[in-house]
Amino acid sequence: ALISVAKRKGGRNSDIFVLVSHSVDPEKNPLTKEQKVYYLKKMFPKQMKYYDVELNKKKLFLRLIAIILNKYYERLIMVVGSDRVREFQTELDKFNGATGDDAPLKGASYNYKEIEVVSAGERDPDAEGISGMSASKMRAAATDGDLKSFKSGVPRGFGARNTIDMMNDVRKGMGLDSLKRNESLMLKTYTKFKKEISEGTTKLYGLSIKELLDSVLNFKGKTLIYFDTETMGLTPKKDYLQLTEIAAIAFDGSTFKEIDKIDYKVNLLQVTKDVLKPGTPERINWDSHVKASDKMKTPQQILKMTRYGSKTADFIKEVHALKVFFEFIGKFTNPVLIAHNAPFDLKYLGVRAKKYGITMKKYETLDTLELNKMYFIPLLKSVEGSKELDVILKSLSTYTTTGKRKVSSTLGNLSTAMKIDVKGWHNALADVEMLMGVLAKMVEMFKKYQDVDISKLHRGEVLRVAKGRHKRKHTPKRKKK
Repeated sequence: ALISVAKRKGGRNSDIFVLVSHSVDPEKNPLTKEQKVYYLKKMFPKQMKYYDVELNKKKLFLRLIAIILNKYYERLIMVVGSDRVREFQTELDKFNGATGDDAPLKGASYNYKEIEVVSAGERDPDAEGISGMSASKMRAAATDGDLKSFKSGVPRGFGARNTIDMMNDVRKGMGLDSLKRNESLMLKTYTKFKKEISEGTTKLYGLSIKELLDSVLNFKGKTLIYFDTETMGLTPKKDYLQLTEIAAIAFDGSTFKEIDKIDYKVNLLQVTKDVLKPGTPERINWDSHVKASDKMKTPQQILKMTRYGSKTADFIKEVHALKVFFEFIGKFTNPVLIAHNAPFDLKYLGVRAKKYGITMKKYETLDTLELNKMYFIPLLKSVEGSKELDVILKSLSTYTTTGKRKVSSTLGNLSTAMKIDVKGWHNALADVEMLMGVLAKMVEMFKKYQDVDISKLHRGEVLRVAKGRHKRKHTPKRKKK
């Protein structure tokens, strides 16, 4: 666009010069002058023949450019972005013909017969592809590791290798690590996955521990709603895989005082009662989905594990349990829903609610399972010589036959490692109380060790999770025989 406008305005006999900014800073100019020239030549080899090496050697500013060119030319046309036209025109006109104390530089001046600053063309920020791209969008895409969006800002034929190289140079200039092409794709998949699961879910990657405490874990002015559900299975769309229990405790996020709580068991639907009986169509369907590796092979085993038969709470219908829970949330200002594996509970609640014609609202949520994987485990591994953290890490660790360490993230194991009572594990209210203790301990450790750098281990965990999401998304499903 710049070259074509310059040719059209200047005419056939005009000389064209491409000038490249020397400015370098992490926020707005992450590329050096040499990098800009390198990539411009890759993108626009024909147009960059107008690049003048001598003119670009020194860090030039507007008035000095005008002085240098005035030695050879009487007419100056400058093509710039639409947002800089008035600014450049005003400054160039101000000093044109000025001498003495008013000269643009001491002992140097310029005097053109005509100076015209013109726009390279208006940009539509809402347009798709390169026509709607901007430098700020490109920097944002590079920061997020979003190769797809970054690619939309470069011309066709630039090539995948050049695109990832330029994105990494932008990231380096902004003080970020380089990404491999597959890492960029995984980060994009992970970001999209989190948004699809729950748009209210707090973004939990890319932060230092201090930033985590100041943003995600800053609960002032909010109501914390710790909650847990117990279910008959993992697939809420199946009628008999209903909710069996729900509990929640609300806390004031500023004072951390308990405000209110609910705790209910859910009456079994008729279809769920039928699945308990051997030989029924529902039970046959259940048995057809049981795998040899499943620990719980019968519905009775699941009910026993969750202590469904014990009269620890009032029994109500599933539809009423859902309504009570949503009304409970609605009583409070700025609610933040906190759960261990929150996406599972939220999806289950949403699907079951839909069966009764209830639409679940979107809520801000905090997933302590993800918080543990992304931040707490990297902290445990990063601090050396801390007895309290070493004890927790040792308790959570198991080793494979090859000697590889695996660190557990289950609520029960975390509670055990932190010396929190686990007698009621898999009972909704008991799980909520365990959850409260686990998060409190995490926050305590984050505050104590907030200066520890966990960035390398944190990034590795983000990519590991993203890789799994990416693999599942892009692996073709096997056809049923």
